[in-house]
Amino acid sequence: MALNLYLPKSEIHRPCSRRVQQVVAAVCFQMEVPSNGILAHNRSQHLVTPRFMSWRIIQDTSGWNASQIGRYFGGYARVSVLYGINEFNKRKAKDPALEAAYYAVLADLERQEMRANG
Repeated sequence: MALNLYLPKSEIHRPCSRRVQQVVAAVCFQMEVPSNGILAHNRSQHLVTPRFMSWRIIQDTSGWNASQIGRYFGGYARVSVLYGINEFNKRKAKDPALEAAYYAVLADLERQEMRANG
């Protein structure tokens, strides 16, 4: 499917994946931010870091590539997603609280998966 560059960003088709929705919900809960905030083009620092975390976890757990992630989050370019993932890795290495939040999200997602699989 080709990306229609003439549509407003709010109208761009957002592919659906239950796993990706779970990641966004878990990150937003852990980081105490609204999901519509990280899905929008907003550069507020309190939203950027959770967005980057979501991108990293989605890349690691869903099999989606950077282009798919960018489309889901409202039309971000592939290189923007890759930059965000690299930036998150740097921030996580410097901030123990962010690293703890990252692993808490992964643990939450693992618990959800175990419950779903019985």
